[in-house]
Amino acid sequence: MAKNFGQIFWGLLLVILDLSINHIDLLPDFVGYILVALGCSGLATESRHFGRAAALSWILVVFSLIGYALRRDAAVALGCLDIVIDCAMMWFLLGGIVELATTPGSRGTRFPSSNRLCGADGSCVGGECDGV
Repeated sequence: MAKNFGQIFWGLLLVILDLSINHIDLLPDFVGYILVALGCSGLATESRHFGRAAALSWILVVFSLIGYALRRDAAVALGCLDIVIDCAMMWFLLGGIVELATTPGSRGTRFPSSNRLCGADGSCVGGECDGV
């Protein structure tokens, strides 16, 4: 599971970072989306949300490759659709993480009998924190 989350982390980092020289992207987004898709595919058995996020990541890989081939005007229109699919992918990715963290007995649950998410700083969502 740690390997899969590592792939998702590095993939999202590659997507977020835009390092280019003379309009040539040195960290292409499609490589990041491939890593996210692979990480989510590995977690698909834990939550159906990860499977959906993986499918949307593969769509984003295709859109990213098409975006490199298009002229600037057409790439803008594709970029709008890309943003919508990217938001949906993030929604399902976060949904999978929440499901993994809150499902009693799952490998990702730190507090098996709890229906709340507790952070390392002691803050909680959904209830009082009884000490982390």
